[in-house]
Amino acid sequence: MKTDWEDLITVSDFLVMLEIKKYLDAGNYAEAKKGMDILVDFEIKTEQYDLLAMLEQLMYEVLEAKIFPQKRTVKWWIRVRDWRDKIEIHRSDNPYLEDDFVQSIWDEAYQRAVEYVEGGLRFFKRTAVIPNLEWEEVFTKEYKFRYPPKNFNHPKSTRDHVKS
Repeated sequence: MKTDWEDLITVSDFLVMLEIKKYLDAGNYAEAKKGMDILVDFEIKTEQYDLLAMLEQLMYEVLEAKIFPQKRTVKWWIRVRDWRDKIEIHRSDNPYLEDDFVQSIWDEAYQRAVEYVEGGLRFFKRTAVIPNLEWEEVFTKEYKFRYPPKNFNHPKSTRDHVKS
């Protein structure tokens, strides 16, 4: 009995694990190893894709703020910090996602981020020169945000909000 590991992994990684266990219990270590190899490759690709998606979102936030500095609000700053933290945690949980790997997906993540920015520009019927991004801008630069936003009328007291 042989398992089509390539087919099974497209259905469920959990089913692959159950199938591997079945082979191990039966003492068929060669077939179990094939399943483990497929499972490990699948998990690595999944983690790499997750990092690509996170990097793309972080780049989008940075690009948007470079093009539209007025969008550098507290919420924007929190989103940038959140994406940076998620990427840092993801990379620490997956030590094979080193700087070299990030550099290898940099251009793809950047292109995807640019597509999102261009979509927003088209929606609002605007144009802009989309800048390149440097490692420092994405991962380490401490950005300042605009606070309070323009046209922000801070209430003099909380009673000003209450209607009689």
